[in-house]
Amino acid sequence: MPPAEAPEKYRDEVMLRWTEFVKAATGYEIILLHENEKDIYGDTPERCLDILQTMNCDYVKAVFDPANFVQCNVKTYPHALVLLKDYVVYIHIKDAVYSDHHVVPAGLGDGKVREILNYLHHINYDGFLSLEPHLGLFEGLKNLELDNNNKQVTQSGTSLFNIATTALKDILSKINEGGENS
Repeated sequence: MPPAEAPEKYRDEVMLRWTEFVKAATGYEIILLHENEKDIYGDTPERCLDILQTMNCDYVKAVFDPANFVQCNVKTYPHALVLLKDYVVYIHIKDAVYSDHHVVPAGLGDGKVREILNYLHHINYDGFLSLEPHLGLFEGLKNLELDNNNKQVTQSGTSLFNIATTALKDILSKINEGGENS
């Protein structure tokens, strides 16, 4: 959507297109997923819920991306997650910072990834997690990558994926040990 335009202007077209997706998926054993991607009609929890409720279909569910909500200046937890929890079957593990919206490892941003995963653990979430780091240079990288020797790091690569994986594993191990509280 163009930045200056009201999202509501696009609602009817979005719902029309989603209706066509639902029709095309009828009779197949698939689940259609809506992700709260920034700069689309369904970028806020309220508009995500609007899509999901309007489709009112057992096979239309939600992907919950905390970083994308942060990049839209939305509070991920408890607001967004509690509003959408009945539809969420897929979590993108990605975090971001409100100040400039850059992506950081899970738990190091404002997306409340720890709190979200802890909450999901306590409600017996039965869905998927997908590590989607999109990491590049970020403050604190030198402290996390000990063998980096302060070299510049490119926008992708094994070392950054390892940092993202380690951040997620650290959160999950604390939850499994009972070290994270709601």
